[in-house]
Amino acid sequence: MNDAQKQLEMIHEMMNKSQREFQSASFYYLFWGWLVFISALVHYLLLTQTNFTHPYAVWATMPIAGIISGIYAAKQQKSSKVKTYIDEAIGSLWLIVAFAFFGLIAMAPALGIDKVYPFLILLYGIGTATTGKITGFKLLYISGLLTFPLAVASAYMNFDNQLLVLALAIFISYIIPGHLLKKKELQMANSDA
Repeated sequence: MNDAQKQLEMIHEMMNKSQREFQSASFYYLFWGWLVFISALVHYLLLTQTNFTHPYAVWATMPIAGIISGIYAAKQQKSSKVKTYIDEAIGSLWLIVAFAFFGLIAMAPALGIDKVYPFLILLYGIGTATTGKITGFKLLYISGLLTFPLAVASAYMNFDNQLLVLALAIFISYIIPGHLLKKKELQMANSDA
């Protein structure tokens, strides 16, 4: 085998490794997807069906979820021997999206919560569509793009309905792709066994 063939084989191996590691990202899409989906629906129900004075309290689970997600990420990083450019790009993207989330949430008292939620929905779409494009996972790319019109439509709705649109956007862009990634992950694990 000549040097060019060895280099091509090494590139092919690294691409396969990145793809396998990305499929293990199903944890993040399912964990955050289901957590945000349920939180949005519970917030909506508390807001519209009860006299509970603090229906937004359901979102207090997010910092705890962030810690759990961070611990999981640290364990994943320790077990990974090689970090690819794709890993770095996706990690940087989601770090920036997370900072944008924090920034929008911090601005919510000044702007009004109903002004912030369309942008949160848009950020979910930007993160998932960009990740889908980088990794070549077409469903993630398309599902992320589908959140864009939902974000725009939600800007013209009252806050109650924005919560339902958020749940729909998360279902489309996180939960469906997350379950497909999990299925691929399990198939890959079974084929390796």
